[in-house]
Amino acid sequence: NNPYKIYDIHPKKMEELTQAVFREHYDCEVELVGKSHDGGKDLIFVNAKNPVIVQVKRRTIPSKVEPVSSIRELLGTTLLEESKSCIFVTTADHFSSMAIKEANKAQELKIVEEYELIDFHRFINMLNLQKTSNQEPWSELITMNT
Repeated sequence: NNPYKIYDIHPKKMEELTQAVFREHYDCEVELVGKSHDGGKDLIFVNAKNPVIVQVKRRTIPSKVEPVSSIRELLGTTLLEESKSCIFVTTADHFSSMAIKEANKAQELKIVEEYELIDFHRFINMLNLQKTSNQEPWSELITMNT
């Protein structure tokens, strides 16, 4: 009912929420691998032919813009993991124009086959699509920062 509560979720719980949403939305197995100093890799779609590397950023400020540096970091991680697909999920309001250009350029140059950008609005839409029953699995994941 209040999508802005996502800004209060603990960063680790945000990764778990994203994992649950992706499992249902993409109908695949998603492994949670994020930890301190994870090098920009929080989730991996493990049963894909080509593993998909996922970075999750829980921003605390609704008006935050995701910078190009975040996009470049995930691209580097994706290449080092020898993957051809990646997804960046953020609670930022949107991605900077340079961030979008860099993700598109990586695909145009065939550095990666897919570079998907999911901002706050798109993620909330995915959450709403997930509501196939009265069950709200993410309600257990919400933890206020202390």
